Amino acid sequence: MASNKELRVLDAATTDLRGIGVALRLPDPAVRRPDVENDIIRFFGKLGVIEAPGGVEFGICAYEHRDFVVESLEQHRRSGELLYAIDDDFLMPVAPNLPGANQPDLSKACALRVRRSEGVIFAPGAWHWVPYPIKKGKSFALVGFAIDTPANDMSFHSLSPGLRFRP
Repeated sequence: MASNKELRVLDAATTDLRGIGVALRLPDPAVRRPDVENDIIRFFGKLGVIEAPGGVEFGICAYEHRDFVVESLEQHRRSGELLYAIDDDFLMPVAPNLPGANQPDLSKACALRVRRSEGVIFAPGAWHWVPYPIKKGKSFALVGFAIDTPANDMSFHSLSPGLRFRP
């Protein structure tokens, strides 16, 4: 499949994610005080929230290195989704939803670089795809979303031509 649009790669932790979601990273204690702090712990709570009637499930996604070409995007309309880089950085193609259209706004699409030990909570309706590891081989991400999202809240959008990006 020929690709005609190249996505910009932006750092998730420093990019305005309006319409996409919220970045999760360890805050600077000089800017935000920890919720709990003592000799053995520094805890920063409520970095992001997934609202889901019936609860939130967590799992591990194992994904393989592949060409940096996106041929589909997925969306969850009723729940946000957490993707948190466990072992290495990954790239994540994303796009906000076109209001009232339930399709990605490709004019605002980009690829987010999510660094190891950081993550993103995608807003309900945001479009994204399976992470692309930068390193060769397999990588892992922690995933969280409303219970039974894979069975009950997944929409797909095929891209033709596909979108490409470079790390």
